[in-house]
Amino acid sequence: FSMRPLDNEAGNNTGYNFNPDKNSGWQDDFNLRVTKLFFEGEIGEIFPGLDPDDSHTFDIGFSIGRQRMQLQDGVLINDIIDMVGFTRNSLVFDGISNLRLTGFYGWNHINRGNNDLSTDDLVVNKTHSADVFGLSGEADTSLDNTLNIDLLYVSDKQDKNAFYAGLSSTQRFGWLNSTFRVNTSIPENGASPTVGSGVLLISQLSTTLSNSDNLFYVNGFWNIGRFTSAARSPDQGNPVANLGILFAPAGMGRFGIPLGQSIDNTIGAVIGYQMYLDGINRQLIFEAGGHTSIKDGQESGVIGLGVRYQQTFGNRHVLSLDTFLNNQDAIGFGYGFRTEWMVKF
Repeated sequence: FSMRPLDNEAGNNTGYNFNPDKNSGWQDDFNLRVTKLFFEGEIGEIFPGLDPDDSHTFDIGFSIGRQRMQLQDGVLINDIIDMVGFTRNSLVFDGISNLRLTGFYGWNHINRGNNDLSTDDLVVNKTHSADVFGLSGEADTSLDNTLNIDLLYVSDKQDKNAFYAGLSSTQRFGWLNSTFRVNTSIPENGASPTVGSGVLLISQLSTTLSNSDNLFYVNGFWNIGRFTSAARSPDQGNPVANLGILFAPAGMGRFGIPLGQSIDNTIGAVIGYQMYLDGINRQLIFEAGGHTSIKDGQESGVIGLGVRYQQTFGNRHVLSLDTFLNNQDAIGFGYGFRTEWMVKF
C-alpha cells in the first residue's frame, strides 16, 4: 500500500513555486490518492496441499489490485493500473531454458498517450477508465539472449481502441552489451490526440571499460510515424525516457526534460559516460544527445548536454545534482539545474 498525498495526477505538486513568467506562490494539491494497493502470491505456496511433492503445475503466480505496470522497459506501458494478472513460470522447451507467460486485464486508471499534450488536455483526454487486455512472455534461449514479446489491446469508450505489440532481445556480443526493441501502436478506427499509429525502434549499446567499472553507452531511437504508449503516467515522460538522463523526467515537480519534446516522426540518440568514483557510492554521468524530425517540411530539432552527480550518505540517503544545456530550434538556448535529496525508509 502507498499514497502520494502531495501531488496530483497531472504532475502538479504541493509547495511554493518561484516562477518569473507566471504567478508565483503557494500551490495546494493535498489529496488522498492511492498509488499502490494490491495482493500477490503463488497458488502452489498458498495451498501446499494441492501439490505436496511439487510434481504438478500449480506454481502459478497472481496479483490483483492497483500497481505499477511496466512493459518493454517502460516503453509500451509505464503506468499505475487497477489490474489482475496470472503468471506461469519455469516452462522449458527445446532451445528455451526458461519461459514466463503472463496474462493480465486492467480496468481503471489508464493514462493514454505520450505526455506531449498540455496539462488541461491531460486532465480532459487522458485519465479515465479503460480496459486493457494483455499477454506477455519472456524467454531465455539457446542463442544466449533474452526475448520479450508483449501483445495488448485497449478498449476505451472515451478514446480510440488500439492494438499494441512489443518485441525485444537482450544479449552480449563479446565486450558489447546490447538491447534492441521494436514497439508498435495500431489504432483500430483512426488516430486521436492520445492514440497514434507508428513504430518505435530502439537500440541500446554499452560496454564496461577495461580495468574499471566505468560504463560507456550509446542509445538511439527512430520513431516512424507517431507511436504512442498503451498507458503512461503523467510523471514518466515520453516512451524514450529511459534512454538517458537527457530524456529522463524529474519524477517530482515541473522541472523541464532537456530532450523531452514530442518524438513524433523523429530520430535521436544519446552518448554517455558513467564514472564510479567510490564503488557505487559516488557516480558521475556525462551525456550528450539530441533528436530531430524526419518528416518532410518539418524542421524541428534539439540538442543538449547533461551532467549528473550522485552520492550516498549512510544506507538511506542519496543526493543527486543535475544540470543541462540545450538548444531547440523553435525556442533557442536553455539551461537548468536540479537537486534532489532522497531518503529511503
